[in-house]
Parts: sequence; C-alpha cells; structure tokens
Amino acid sequence: MQRAVFTILLALTAFPVSSQQAHKEEKPFAKLAERVLHGWGRDAHLPPNLAQELGLTPQFEVVNVKQVAFHLNDNEIIAFNVSIQNQKDIVIFRITDTAWAYYLTSPEGVLRKAKHFEKSSAKSTEFQPQEISSSKARDGFKKEKQCWMDVARTSLLARACVLR
Repeated sequence: MQRAVFTILLALTAFPVSSQQAHKEEKPFAKLAERVLHGWGRDAHLPPNLAQELGLTPQFEVVNVKQVAFHLNDNEIIAFNVSIQNQKDIVIFRITDTAWAYYLTSPEGVLRKAKHFEKSSAKSTEFQPQEISSSKARDGFKKEKQCWMDVARTSLLARACVLR
C-alpha cells in the first residue's frame, strides 16, 4: 500500500514540472518580448504602410514598438519588434539590399501573417510587395523563429541568424 501511494505521489509531483515546461514551449517568444519591452529594446516604429499591410492598424498610422536589431553585414539587418500598444503583436524582419521579409507573430510563436517586398530592378530604390506562397512564408518564418529563439536563450546574435 505504501509503495502504491509513493508511486501516485511521485507521478503527481512530476506533472506540474512538465506542465510548466509545456507552457514555456507554448510561448517561445514570451520571455524575449518581456526583455525587449522592459529594458533591452530601443524605441522604434513600424511605418504606416507596413503596419496596415500586416493588419496591425485599420488605418494608415505608425505603430510604436520596442526593438532589438542586429546588423549582420553591410547589406543585412534583422529585428525583433514588440508593439507597445498591443504586446501580443510581434514583428520580426530581415532586410537586405534587395528584399524585405516581415513576419507577424505572437508570444506563442505562431505565424499570423507574412509580407515580402523586393526591388523591381537592380537600379531601383523602391520595394514592391510580392506574393509568396504560404509554404515559402512558413519556411522563412521557421528560420527567423529559430534565430530569435537562440537569441532569447543567449542574449547574443546566434549562428542561426547569420547562416541562411
């Protein structure tokens, strides 16, 4: 009888730990978003056209964010942005000299929307919205998500961010 009670107590004791761990895994960006909002991030904003394209605002208006950004090289920047007004809106992006990729996500790390812009020609300075397949959007987001999960774990620029 004592052995059965011990086994049941052991099983019940282990459950909350795995439950807490599962909860953390359900929100891979929550801790990073908190750090960005409360000290690590800098004041920035998302331009009105992008905010509207991503569905962050119903009208053409700027969205104020806290941002952590890294310059990977002369032609490439990545950033993690948390909306100050709605902290469940997280925008991660990668900008190069020829293309911009933006991903709207949440503390849960689920892709909600993706927008891709490319230069119309090599000499152009304007970027035009491009349709991309949902599978290409998911693949790009998966790489960016891994990058930022590694940054969250180490507080440093991670290899996953540079190797693409």
